[in-house]
Amino acid sequence: MNETYRNMYKKKKIGLAKQLLFFILLMSTVFTLIITGLNLYRDYKEDLASIDERMTQIEGSFLSSLTASLWVEDRELLLTQAEGIMHLPSIHYLSIIDSDGTVVQLGSELQEYKHEKVWEMQHTVGKRQYTLATLTVQSDLYTVYQGLFDKFIFLLVSQTIKIFLFAISSCILLIVSLYGHLR
Repeated sequence: MNETYRNMYKKKKIGLAKQLLFFILLMSTVFTLIITGLNLYRDYKEDLASIDERMTQIEGSFLSSLTASLWVEDRELLLTQAEGIMHLPSIHYLSIIDSDGTVVQLGSELQEYKHEKVWEMQHTVGKRQYTLATLTVQSDLYTVYQGLFDKFIFLLVSQTIKIFLFAISSCILLIVSLYGHLR
């Protein structure tokens, strides 16, 4: 019975190098996933902040001039200003719609993966305020998601290579140091 117990114990015994390798791989993988997740989250927030900055720029710089052009019914100037907005980074769709229908529409309306901002185009004369139209601007988040996915794949591959090289060198170092002491 004692002999059988020793044989079972020997079969389940894992060498120190294998234990070290497993621990290094496990901990490196956990830390890599955590750090990669935090980096991707930070990048996502930065991309959204950049898009929000563009929307704020449109509201602060373009909305009043677009409204003035619509008020005086200068469609040519309105179209030129709208095209200027479309040249801003991350802007993919713009529409100005009044009670009669679409005044200006540039780009293709996004159905999903979009960041949308809508403003009422209001003109004030004296104490009266007139709502002329609605300005809608959309930004395509698909490019943001694609960039994050590409970065995730790159980080995953590079970290896997790094972990593999670190684990192999740690095992070699352990084996060399252990066998050096045994001689």
